[in-house]
Amino acid sequence: MGETGRPLPVVRVGYLGWRMPDIERWPAWHLLSTSARLVERRWNECLQPLGLTSAGVIALQMLGSAVPCAQFERAEAIGVRAQSLGETLTRLQTQGWVNLERMGRVQNVSLTKDGEKILERISEAEQEISTQLSLDGRLRGELEALVENLTPPFLP
Repeated sequence: MGETGRPLPVVRVGYLGWRMPDIERWPAWHLLSTSARLVERRWNECLQPLGLTSAGVIALQMLGSAVPCAQFERAEAIGVRAQSLGETLTRLQTQGWVNLERMGRVQNVSLTKDGEKILERISEAEQEISTQLSLDGRLRGELEALVENLTPPFLP
């Protein structure tokens, strides 16, 4: 009991040893936000040996599933600033995973053969972390529905 005579809040030790007081009283948005940050941190730890970050993975996957097009179009498609995507793509080019080709004011981006190989390794890492964190099944379906519901429609 605390000084006020009320029970002290439940405190759980989190992923990095920090404490999460009163987690059962958190609103759903706070739980979702915190879990997203923790999953991304774990994902980045898995990617580190490959020399990647989650931003790099998103860029590579986007390139692997699309025809070559302008960088600003890709940035718009994944909801980031062209400058942020440009910095990520420059890092990926340095590692030999993407080609950046300037054509006037437009920079075209495409995946290299080594980029295709790293995509295979990323897929394996995704399977591993999904299994470790139990991110398949019902939770995945609910997250997909949430993302679809919150994503603004593309304008023509």
